[in-house]
Amino acid sequence: VSELHEAITEDKLEIHYQPAITLDTGQVNNVEALVRWNHPEHGLLGPEEFIDLAEVSGLIRPLTRWTLDRAITDIAKLNAAGHPIGVSINVVGHSPAIRMHFSLCHQRILGLHKRPVSMRGYSASKAK
Repeated sequence: VSELHEAITEDKLEIHYQPAITLDTGQVNNVEALVRWNHPEHGLLGPEEFIDLAEVSGLIRPLTRWTLDRAITDIAKLNAAGHPIGVSINVVGHSPAIRMHFSLCHQRILGLHKRPVSMRGYSASKAK
């Protein structure tokens, strides 16, 4: 648990982006953000190897906040550089705290880049 906490708080996680290609144009218009933990002893771990630990240890909220922040920031940078692309982020749980954090991320991105973000099955306007 302490290792996962350290990975979250010290920015030792990674986001890998899987492109979604539009078949008729061949263009990438969206990516899926996939969180990974490059563990110092066990190597690259997929979410199936640490999400349950995050849930039972109470680290799921900070992990989700980290993932939202990183993915939205990365995609906002791409958009600002002239590469209009969306991002899908799978979120475990839909607690009020996560929805509020999503709303804050949404407001920050709109303020910086004038591009809306949305959470699958959840509208940013409902988070206010």
